[in-house]
Amino acid sequence: MTPFHGGFGLLNYQDIKKPAYYAYSFLNKLGNTELSSNDSSSIVCKDKKGNLQVLFWNFSITHPGDTVNDQTFYKRDLPAKLIAPVTVKIAHLPAGKYKLRVYKVGYKANDAYATYLDMKSPDQLTRQQVTTIKQINNGKAVSENVIAVTGGELLKTFAMRENDVYFVTIEKVKS
Repeated sequence: MTPFHGGFGLLNYQDIKKPAYYAYSFLNKLGNTELSSNDSSSIVCKDKKGNLQVLFWNFSITHPGDTVNDQTFYKRDLPAKLIAPVTVKIAHLPAGKYKLRVYKVGYKANDAYATYLDMKSPDQLTRQQVTTIKQINNGKAVSENVIAVTGGELLKTFAMRENDVYFVTIEKVKS
């Protein structure tokens, strides 16, 4: 059995987290109150403390169809194509400073299989290779910064590739 036998799932047998693991963890971190969103590929929520969470994604079928076997198609490097950027617009925010944390899953972003392919797809992983894959694909925020909101509106644009998933948390910074 190879380290990523079967391809899909949440973890491999060495406890390496796959992209689906992080996507489900994002869903789990959404607040308990869903807010209105004009985009069918997004969910916006608020938690009990008033912090916001924005989950948005692109779903693109990249498989060429029935003429190609899944086990052949998905065992190679498949760079995601750049698509139109996404702008998140949050209205009616009280003036103040907010901490934005951005998490991402996509091509070479919390993408353990792409890291494995970069290692030339060994039949078995060494302990060091497992450690490296886990360190590179650790689920940590890809960016974290504090921004000031003065006019009640937050606008942030994100580069997007096919099948990217973003999770953004917006927390009011205490003065």
